[in-house]
Amino acid sequence: MTRLRPIIPRWPLVAAIAVAAAPVSGQKGAPKVDPIPWSSSRPLTWADYRGAADLSTDAMAMTVYLLGYETECNGDHFSAAVTTTFQPDRSWVRTTILETAARATRLLEHEQLHFDLSELHARRLRQCLAGLKDACAMEKKDLDALVTKRVRDITSTQLQYDRETDFGRDTRAQAKWSADTAQALAKSAAWSAR
Repeated sequence: MTRLRPIIPRWPLVAAIAVAAAPVSGQKGAPKVDPIPWSSSRPLTWADYRGAADLSTDAMAMTVYLLGYETECNGDHFSAAVTTTFQPDRSWVRTTILETAARATRLLEHEQLHFDLSELHARRLRQCLAGLKDACAMEKKDLDALVTKRVRDITSTQLQYDRETDFGRDTRAQAKWSADTAQALAKSAAWSAR
């Protein structure tokens, strides 16, 4: 039997608090830009940010990503796939930030780390799902509750990251988060997407 899970959460996880305010770039007829899967060899660039800036917020940029999962049972054999993808059409940067190279670089590093944190949590979810006993016997609601708890964890981490780094303005805190996240990604390499 095959069970497909919807993208969880049903709203995108983001690098800022107000994702609902992040408009989709372009209007009718604009070509859709494909999501970008997380990859250590493919960092984000400002050219990836295609959405229209939300001028109703003080944010200088918004990184929107989706964390999705699918599960499948073949008899008693359980398999799961977890992905995190950057959403170019919903992510944006204010053009004024790009006028100063040092400021633009610093903010892009901050935004990249939001995406890196999404991958770190995707790895933790992969590990969690792989460790389930009798997963094929689980009720859908129980599996969804487990994933929802993990989604809350990532949301909490993202908010803590912004708070502790003052949205990337505290360079010392930013450097610590960058180093800690790089170390955590290295330690969890066995759980990267294949």
